[in-house]
Amino acid sequence: MLETLTSPPVPLGRRKSLSHLVYTEMVDRIFNGAYRVGDRLPTEEELARGFAVSRVTVRQALLRLRECRLVVSLQGSGNYVGGMPLGDSGSAGKVMDKASYGEMFDFLVGLETQTAALAAQNRTDSNIDRMKEALEAHELRGEPSLDWLIRYRKADLEFHEAVVAASANPILIKLLNTINPLFTMRWLAWKSEIDDELPEIAMQVLNEHTMIMNAVIARDSDMARVAMQFHFKHAQQRNARHEAKAAARGAQ
Repeated sequence: MLETLTSPPVPLGRRKSLSHLVYTEMVDRIFNGAYRVGDRLPTEEELARGFAVSRVTVRQALLRLRECRLVVSLQGSGNYVGGMPLGDSGSAGKVMDKASYGEMFDFLVGLETQTAALAAQNRTDSNIDRMKEALEAHELRGEPSLDWLIRYRKADLEFHEAVVAASANPILIKLLNTINPLFTMRWLAWKSEIDDELPEIAMQVLNEHTMIMNAVIARDSDMARVAMQFHFKHAQQRNARHEAKAAARGAQ
């Protein structure tokens, strides 16, 4: 059963909207595992009743969660955490649903590198504009926090979505737009481990994305493929470091 939303009184000038409070509470539940990747969320009516707010308030909170790629809406089925359940993608999705993180990552690398090469061949000016907008959103200001990380991950996803769209391949677009959001939860799980590294990581990723975009602009398929491979190699190295930290902490 959902707990009623409660918050201490704050001065009028600093009071947050109810939808923001619902959004914050749902982010916390996702981050802490109360809502897991692939879980179907309660209905709007159930959430409104549990938080003791209106359905309009819940709808506004869900809209922000979808904008941040923490929740995806599947028409006729409801809202899901972190992306559409892979099982809904057919037999291939059911296989992926049982795959390990490493297996999924290897699969993702293969798709993304081919997508970058196709993007260099098929991109339009509007595709490039989308990539540039995503890169501008990468340049976040302020102290690293969970909200900072969520906004950063949204910008990261928007860049990759722009590259996928530029490939003009509907199969790749469908697959990658289903798989990529699932990795958002991984980013959230890292937050407590990488506070000090976040600005540096953000700058590295911005530079890597810029390399990919420049290759796509130049219509250089080989360079686009290499730049994407370079990007994922660094992502894999970062993941290995965080896994090692988590293992060391667990051994203490």
